[in-house]
Amino acid sequence: MRPGGPDEQTLLGQFYTPPAVADLLVALTLEGSEGEAGPPTILDPACGDGALLASAYEWLAARGYLHAQLLESLWGFELSQAAATAATAALAARGGGSPYILAGDFFAREPGQIAGAREVPGFDRIIGNPPYLRSQNQDDLDPAYRARLFQAAARAGVRPHAKTDLFGFFIYHASRFLKIGGRLGFITPASWLTSEYAAALQTLLVGELRLSVIVSSSAESFFPEVDVHTVLLLAERVDPAAGERGAALRFVTLRRPLAELIAGGERHDRVRALAREIREGTAPREDEVLRVHVVSVAGERSALAAAPGVARNWSRHLRAPLSFERLFGGPAFTSLGQVGRVALGYKSLQNEFYYVDRATIDAYSIEARFLEPIVMLGDLDGLAYLQGPAEGRWIFLCRESEDALRDTGALRYINAMAGRTVAQRKQSGAGRTIREVLAAQGGGLWYGPKARPHPAHIWLRKAIDTVYAPLLFKAARVVDQRCNYVEPLDGLAWEPLAAVLTATTFAYALEVCGAASMGAGALEAATTRLRTYPVFDPRMLNTAEQAELVGLARVVWTQERPLDLGRADGRPGPGLLALDRWVLARAGGRLAAEQLYEDLHGSCDTRIRVARARRSAQAR
Repeated sequence: MRPGGPDEQTLLGQFYTPPAVADLLVALTLEGSEGEAGPPTILDPACGDGALLASAYEWLAARGYLHAQLLESLWGFELSQAAATAATAALAARGGGSPYILAGDFFAREPGQIAGAREVPGFDRIIGNPPYLRSQNQDDLDPAYRARLFQAAARAGVRPHAKTDLFGFFIYHASRFLKIGGRLGFITPASWLTSEYAAALQTLLVGELRLSVIVSSSAESFFPEVDVHTVLLLAERVDPAAGERGAALRFVTLRRPLAELIAGGERHDRVRALAREIREGTAPREDEVLRVHVVSVAGERSALAAAPGVARNWSRHLRAPLSFERLFGGPAFTSLGQVGRVALGYKSLQNEFYYVDRATIDAYSIEARFLEPIVMLGDLDGLAYLQGPAEGRWIFLCRESEDALRDTGALRYINAMAGRTVAQRKQSGAGRTIREVLAAQGGGLWYGPKARPHPAHIWLRKAIDTVYAPLLFKAARVVDQRCNYVEPLDGLAWEPLAAVLTATTFAYALEVCGAASMGAGALEAATTRLRTYPVFDPRMLNTAEQAELVGLARVVWTQERPLDLGRADGRPGPGLLALDRWVLARAGGRLAAEQLYEDLHGSCDTRIRVARARRSAQAR
């Protein structure tokens, strides 16, 4: 059992660091820190059982520093008394003495404050694997502790998003303890790379701090025992007067398991060599060891400044083969939001009341004028593009007063449902009636719909496994909130837009730009993010070309089933191949169809394989 026990570990989002991951993070962070006057000062603000501090100790001891020197230079804070005791014992066992590890709240500490018998200094290096705790799970924390998180962010000059993950506050607060020229190396969940709350964090990391490297793995999960995909990040505190000098941000993906990459020879030498490969170089790279995307720090800063509060999708640089930028960097592509209105499917806020089936309609004789057909995602045919009627559920839409409804089936239904107790949910509370819950949501008539249904021809799944195809209706239909609809803009007909969303180029965009943070490795194509995904621009085509495009797509829609990369025979049919070659040719021939399929299949396979390995490790 880890220090503090499993309940405390779960509540605080604590997951202790595997040795190889600790060694790599330490090598990345400590490289170049050795000085003539003594070892660098190092802080782990959430040191847990001391794995990172122990790795730092070994790294520096191998360079000739003495035990007494290292005990003076290593600091740790840890909320859990049991974990702090374990970390202290682990370091003291290397030569006696008392390392400076203090139990208590990091957010109650300040630079220059007296902690125990010493003043908290500025640090040359800060390393950490801080707790991860998404905002919806932070309600279980002490309210005073949660308030301190936001106060600490404010002192760092940051206005964090309300949904900021706990680890983000550790970065905000730790930045104030870092010397100019000092370096910070953290292990974090990968989810922030595609999260809305990340804008404030990204702004800090390309501003007061200078993010230089983010490291992921396509070969494994760094923490296989937990359902969290993680990355390593490396940043330095910069001198505001130093200037930009063409700073670059490297997104590095390990393509073989870490244990293989550091096997053979002396361990520290192998880790150090890998760390240098990760940190050095300014050119893109893709081989059996690493894939590296390089972007401009100044460019990212400008993009964040141009759209305040809107986070950049940095995950794509870790998941994308180099062919992705080669393809979508051309003028034939635009963002989906430029050619279509993207919005969430129907969200009733109280399905038990607003969704009715035929038996309910007949039982109360609800009039047709109060009903709008809706299709649930589970009722659709995932093995087809074009969808049939699939009628079986309706939305109850009544905006008339009770006086106007006298003697109607609608009023009988309203009265019968008003006093019914709702199923217990966090947002509604236990023991409340449907009327109480809906009245609390506002909107005039308590039974009036809280959202307006929007029929559309084109629907895209929010959760994607191995099938990317759009769901199409010849007659526009309403679908539930598990899908997003896309409605053409600027007079564009729906079929040309549906055609380019059918092409495998858009499947490639979904795979790379989607958030790989859902269960079982599924991708999430969140509504706001989906608007930014690249898509072939059908507006650049003349009328004859649009007709040719639609003709090719209709063959796919009517004669082939959607491409499923989870199947052993998951290869494109002749119709899809013809469509893809047509689109790629008009995109400038930057990528062959065969390369597109290979890179898409490889990206999907990696996502699913790593998720399955994580589930297998958890089961053991």
